Amino acid sequence: MRAGQLRNQITIETLTVPASDFDDESEEDWTTLSEPWAMLEPVLANEYQYAQAMTEGVTHRCTMRDDGSGVAAQDRVTWDGRTFYVHSVVNLLEREKTIQLLLKERL
Repeated sequence: MRAGQLRNQITIETLTVPASDFDDESEEDWTTLSEPWAMLEPVLANEYQYAQAMTEGVTHRCTMRDDGSGVAAQDRVTWDGRTFYVHSVVNLLEREKTIQLLLKERL
C-alpha cells in the first residue's frame, strides 16, 4: 500500500464498560485503540447492492496498515465528526500487513 493513499487519519475506538456498570442505564464509554492513517472510501453503487445482501448494509471500506492494535468487529471508527461501526475485519493477502475494515455508518 502506498503512503499517499492513506490520506484520512481515523480514530479506532473500543467499547469499555466498567465492571460495576452492567445495568441498562449505563452510557457507552469508548476508549481510543489507535489513530492510524487510512484510505476511507464509500462502497460503490453496484458493490453497495451486493454488500446489502451479504453484510447487512456496509456503507464504507477502510484500508490501512495493520498496526497491531487488535481492531475487532465490535469496535468503531470515527473520522471528521462521523461514526462508523466495524462490521468485519479482513486481513488482505493473509500477510498481516494490510487490513480492510467493512464499515456501516451511523446515521
